[in-house]
Amino acid sequence: MRKKITALAMCLCMSVGMINFQVNAVQSDKINILENEGDTYTLANYVTSLEEAQNIQRTNLREGINKYTITIDADVEWKDEVKKGTFVKTYDGPGTAYYANDILFGFSYGCTERKYASKNGKEYICLDFNLEEYTSGLKSSCLAKFKEKREDMLEEKKQLLATMPNLNEMSDYDKILGILRYMGKVYYDYDAYYAGKTVDDAYTALVKGKATCVGFTNAFCYLAEIAGLTCKGEMGETSKDNHAWVAVKICGNWYELEPQAVLRDGKKPTDYDVNLSMSLFLRGADYSQKVGYYELNSNKFREELPVSKTDYMEYSGHDYSSHDIVWNGSEATFYKKCKVCGEHESNGIRKNERPVYYYLVDREYIGTPCEVEKVSESKCGEATVTKYKASVTVDGKEYTSEHTVIDGKCSHVADEKVIKEATCSEEGVVQKTCENCGYVWTESIPVKEHTYETYSESVDTCSEKYDMETVKCSVCGTVKSRTMKMYYASHDYEFKEHKTLPTCTGEGEDVYECKKCGAEKTESVAALGHGETELRNVRQATCIEDGYTGDLCCKVCGEVVVKGSVIKGVHDLKPEKIEEKDVVENGRKYHVTVWRDRCEICGECFEPYENKEYVCDVETGTAPTTAPTTAVRPTTAKKPEKTTCVGKGSIKWAKNVKRCRIKLKLNKVAGAKGYQIRYATNKKFKKAVIRNSKLSYTIGKLKKGKTYYVKARAYIKSGKNKVYGKWSKAKKVKIKK
Repeated sequence: MRKKITALAMCLCMSVGMINFQVNAVQSDKINILENEGDTYTLANYVTSLEEAQNIQRTNLREGINKYTITIDADVEWKDEVKKGTFVKTYDGPGTAYYANDILFGFSYGCTERKYASKNGKEYICLDFNLEEYTSGLKSSCLAKFKEKREDMLEEKKQLLATMPNLNEMSDYDKILGILRYMGKVYYDYDAYYAGKTVDDAYTALVKGKATCVGFTNAFCYLAEIAGLTCKGEMGETSKDNHAWVAVKICGNWYELEPQAVLRDGKKPTDYDVNLSMSLFLRGADYSQKVGYYELNSNKFREELPVSKTDYMEYSGHDYSSHDIVWNGSEATFYKKCKVCGEHESNGIRKNERPVYYYLVDREYIGTPCEVEKVSESKCGEATVTKYKASVTVDGKEYTSEHTVIDGKCSHVADEKVIKEATCSEEGVVQKTCENCGYVWTESIPVKEHTYETYSESVDTCSEKYDMETVKCSVCGTVKSRTMKMYYASHDYEFKEHKTLPTCTGEGEDVYECKKCGAEKTESVAALGHGETELRNVRQATCIEDGYTGDLCCKVCGEVVVKGSVIKGVHDLKPEKIEEKDVVENGRKYHVTVWRDRCEICGECFEPYENKEYVCDVETGTAPTTAPTTAVRPTTAKKPEKTTCVGKGSIKWAKNVKRCRIKLKLNKVAGAKGYQIRYATNKKFKKAVIRNSKLSYTIGKLKKGKTYYVKARAYIKSGKNKVYGKWSKAKKVKIKK
């Protein structure tokens, strides 16, 4: 039958019993939990595997629970499978697409997602399910619909088995015939086809009696699973159309089958003489080469299986080394039987005058009649119970079989013998024997309820702390729920030893050890900084030797904090008159005084220099109106450089704040480049801790009930060195909270 491309795509999705939908979960912002000591958080139904999550979903589905939460690790690969509830496709069988219509929609749209993270960065996702009212804009009683449709499919299962009372004794071929006879009630839905729609699930096909090609295919595969056959739905195309049909395994080989049973007159069948459309019945892969109009292009599918080259009716590879005695009332016939598939030796499949069609009829088995004798006859209620025994000798070997015929209604008084005990995961089997008539039959024992027990587990380490409560079956291990209550976890460090003591300029290292696990960590201790300073190496300059301003040195370590500078030596010069004379230059008379400088300390004399004084014009004798100034040589002595000073530090306020901390505020010191604080539990500041700080600073990890003393100081930078000022007065703070 013709299908539209879009219809085929729909068929492909629905044929596996579900549709993949994007979960429109409402995701909240990530919440950082377990940040502080005392924080706790509970993860309900925490699971560590997909199997555990599916067990919880199955249990809730079975018990009709609409709302529940499953918590998983955020990085697991199977979280989307949980959100889509894909486990349901394994709940009953293939092709039951009422899952997709109801339950799977409920899982997809009824799941909201919350994200959380632990202190160590591990992320968790809480999946909140509400199957009764999911966020698709609709209110759905999906569980009620699911249960109703599931009951309908279980009834179809019972009805099929009722048509095959001897299922365990039937060959694979006979099972296929029985399934196709049962499917004779399914109509091809031409109304849906011409409307461009598809009916693709086994539920609608078997319960409603209407389907298109994929619906027939899924219905056949569902019934085949019940009968114990291996079957797969196949998709391909004819020479003119897209199409779906079946591949089924018989006697170890795959064959192709068309499950669409259509009568020649188009009416509802009144018997089981049903022709197969497209004559596709247990065909091999070479069939596509023998037909034209109905050529099936499924080469990829055939390569993957692969489908047998020959048709089933041409198959000759049966192993008829086994035997079977088949009873018909009080008559018995001996047959050779294939050890692989249970097929009886026969003449093959009956054909009509048109070789492309094949009747769904039993094979004409070739057998040998057995000699039958009546063994006994008794009454069981209103019934007459007759036992027969058949015997036959074939190839010199004698075969026997007993058979019971019951005429009427028995009132069995059964003696029970448990063959297989029922567990919480598998049905049991009980064999019953009537004490009156000797009739033997078996019945299934329902699966037992799980024996749920609660197991507790606690972990308390420095990196992880939690209590876990697991509810699981003590028999099979099925996990019903697991709840994890997480606590804040961290190391509890205490001081162990000084690894390296700090100096005035170098940092030290202290070792701390965890009281719980013994883990160690190393913390740096700030350099102490230079204490009080003094001026050293001062030297006065002379006219013979340079002087030195002196170095500012730390009294503790002796290191030069501020390096001094050289003071150049300077003579104590006084001018000394050597000579006086008059000279005439350019018609002018000058009075010249010759001077030289002499050091009054060492007596050293320097090169002489002249001072000229204009007296008058030689010709006219006219004197100048202003006297020239006398040049005097200046001294060159330098004063020592001025040393740099740092202001004293001061604390504006200091107070105890929450979590055993001290918060303090420093007053600003002019010119300061930074500050230091030091604190101790004694006034003399023994074993004091020194930290570099800003104007605002918080001291942590203090002990409750203790009193602490705090001082502060400022420093400036001189080159690469720091020059520290004096410590402030101490502030006293008691830790109360």
